[in-house]
Amino acid sequence: MNQATIRQPAKTARQKAAGILAWTFVGLGFFTAGYGLIVAAKTPDGFTLANLSSFGSYAQGTVAALWSLGALFFIYATLLAQEKQIHQQEHQLEQQRLQFAAEQQRQQLESEHQEKQFQLQQQAIRRQSFENSLFQLLGLFTEVRQEVTLKHHESGKETVYEGLRCFSACKQLLKATYHGTSDPTGPAAETEPAAQACFLQFHTAHREGLDQYFRVLYHTIKFIHASPALTADEERRHYTSLVRAQLTDNELLLLFYNGICPHAEKFRPLIEKYGLLEHLNHQLLLHPAHAKFYDQAYE
Repeated sequence: MNQATIRQPAKTARQKAAGILAWTFVGLGFFTAGYGLIVAAKTPDGFTLANLSSFGSYAQGTVAALWSLGALFFIYATLLAQEKQIHQQEHQLEQQRLQFAAEQQRQQLESEHQEKQFQLQQQAIRRQSFENSLFQLLGLFTEVRQEVTLKHHESGKETVYEGLRCFSACKQLLKATYHGTSDPTGPAAETEPAAQACFLQFHTAHREGLDQYFRVLYHTIKFIHASPALTADEERRHYTSLVRAQLTDNELLLLFYNGICPHAEKFRPLIEKYGLLEHLNHQLLLHPAHAKFYDQAYE
């Protein structure tokens, strides 16, 4: 396109030159013809048939040659004009092609922008729906925490613990169960199976008050983990941290030992993935060595 633009002035100059030469030869032809007529008129005989025959031979040989050259240059000028017109048409077609390509690109960008806006709107709707459902779950979890009830029977007497006092009582009862084993300070007590057995013994006696609590907590974390509204683990950790922030030290202690038991095999990966035990006070553990049961739950 640039080359065609540069060559157009030179072609225009050649076209003008060809036109000038064409008209020059046409003019020379008329001049030569006129000169021949003047010469024939000045002869003594005037315009006789012989003189006209000689003039005809003169015109055919000289004037016709000049006019033929003029016609040739007219044809050349026409060809130059056609060539220029073809270049202009090619230039216009190229401009139209570029405009069409630019329009297509603009439409594509506009379509992509609209698609992106639509996806953002859908993502915002999904996020709003997710947050509404999550806050409902958190409200349910808060209600369960406040209404959880633990009944403990000892020496024929029943003691009932409710709300957050229940978790404090669970800590004391769990420690009592652990220290009631044959050798709570021996090497065997440091193992995970020993800790599982201790918690399962405690859990069997008090599961009626705790199972709903752990189910709601598990499904709340699972809901965050599986939600399609969240696209990155950083987002999921942000929302799981909202749940984790509500847990007291005593609840974290129960979550720790509940997570190592077989009935929590689906919950334990989530505990570790989202660091739900990050704020656990390790001094509350039944044995310091138990902290090694989890690899990533503290981060």
